[in-house]
Amino acid sequence: MNDRARPTSNFEYYSDPLPHLVADAMLPKPVFEKVRFPDVPVVPGVRTGRMIAIGETLWDDVMAQPGWSELKQQFLGEEFVLDVLKRFAPDLRARGCLVDPERAYLDGFVENNELSKASKLTDCDDPNALFVRFDFQAGRDTYAKNVHCDLSRRVVGGVLFFSSATEQGMEGGEFALFRDLKFADDRRCHEPKVEKTFPAEGNKAVLFLNGNDGFHGPLPIKSIAGERQWIYYAISSHCDVWPTGEQKGNGRDRKPLQSNQNSKMLPVPDQMASITPSLKKQDKEIAEAREQIGKLKADLANANATVEAMKASTSWRLTRPVRYLRQLFSR
Repeated sequence: MNDRARPTSNFEYYSDPLPHLVADAMLPKPVFEKVRFPDVPVVPGVRTGRMIAIGETLWDDVMAQPGWSELKQQFLGEEFVLDVLKRFAPDLRARGCLVDPERAYLDGFVENNELSKASKLTDCDDPNALFVRFDFQAGRDTYAKNVHCDLSRRVVGGVLFFSSATEQGMEGGEFALFRDLKFADDRRCHEPKVEKTFPAEGNKAVLFLNGNDGFHGPLPIKSIAGERQWIYYAISSHCDVWPTGEQKGNGRDRKPLQSNQNSKMLPVPDQMASITPSLKKQDKEIAEAREQIGKLKADLANANATVEAMKASTSWRLTRPVRYLRQLFSR
């Protein structure tokens, strides 16, 4: 695909401290100027305090307003989602994600706010069946969030900014990516270190790989006159797609994975070329074993037939006197 034609052409890829894509302008300026961020109501029990979740009537009303249809078409479309996965494909494979970028698809599922709290969404066990979260969120001076990874069913997470720190009189509140200095491959950040920050800037988007090292979160808001406005974006599966070190049987000694895009890991075609002779050898050994089993079955059948014949022959000899007497008396 021509890089200029691909849906994520306005996003730059970065590998450190974890794979992520950044767009300084997620929408053309004329389109972004048309959108008006909604008045986000308070929702008890949600992590930000204020949210309009996908699947709600108010969400549909907002998306029907000028400018939002363009944003919806881009970020919620399958073409965009699959292109994001392709940009992260080497990293997904290197980190053992259960999603195959070549087989992934959007299935139209809508995870509303209530469903987002469920540990199991549906009976779907296909990790490649994906859907998108696209929630309006807003925070003021009380907004805070610990360093974390998103739910392990989230493949990619993201923040789409709709307010700027300067416009809202905000000090702090940057979106940050972290490194865990005591990484244990368990999706918990034991000793976080800020590695990269993104000040709130309207029309900026950051998408990150939500692997076991996908640690992120907002820095504390020191002061704010208005509000921090953004969209929480996620590409999600129905089931957990990030096995931890314990689940993979690797214990707690795993080191953080670096981006495969700069690693010495063989490309997929080369990997296949290197294991093909071994697979052919295994196929030959299996065929020989099956042939040997077939011969053993034939020998066993012949032996059984011989035994039965011997039984019949022995029975005929033993009963000869009886048969002779019967013949005498029947005359």
